[in-house]
Amino acid sequence: MFNTYKNQIILIIFEIFLILKIINCRNITITSTNKIYQFIHNILNNDEKENINLLFSEPYYDLSFASVTEFNINIDVSFIGNEGNRTVIEFGEHNAASLLNFRFISTKNITLKFKNLIIKNYTTRKTYSLFNIIKNKEEYNYQLVFENCVFENNESILTVNTFCGKEKREKYVKFNNCEFM
Repeated sequence: MFNTYKNQIILIIFEIFLILKIINCRNITITSTNKIYQFIHNILNNDEKENINLLFSEPYYDLSFASVTEFNINIDVSFIGNEGNRTVIEFGEHNAASLLNFRFISTKNITLKFKNLIIKNYTTRKTYSLFNIIKNKEEYNYQLVFENCVFENNESILTVNTFCGKEKREKYVKFNNCEFM
């Protein structure tokens, strides 16, 4: 009998935690009319306190004009496309360094997630990857998660730069239910 009550209390506490986690998250819709790179840069580099979901609600975004951008990540951030058909993000050919550069700057465990996206046609004449994790001498814990994404016709997807140190840090790169074409 006691175990039943204990399990119910644990379940209630877990539900409260989930509700607080959802409430403590800001949803921001990204439209193709935004100056997308500058818009996202301003949001993420603005010392945000709340976790952010960047919602790509339209079926297609052309980022072939994109330039190199560095994002300082100190909260959980999710780039989320349409759940059913996914959202296509077209990059095109670039000759500069990696386009999406992320630096984790928080002492807490941070998650950067890309979900329900079709990332396509990133090409470069050099050896730069599309996503770049910038090394930080503090080497904070983080998770980089790609979930339900398709990588189509891309030359180089990801570079992770890290330090080898004495302290054990937990850094993860996960590809869940992703396709590479």
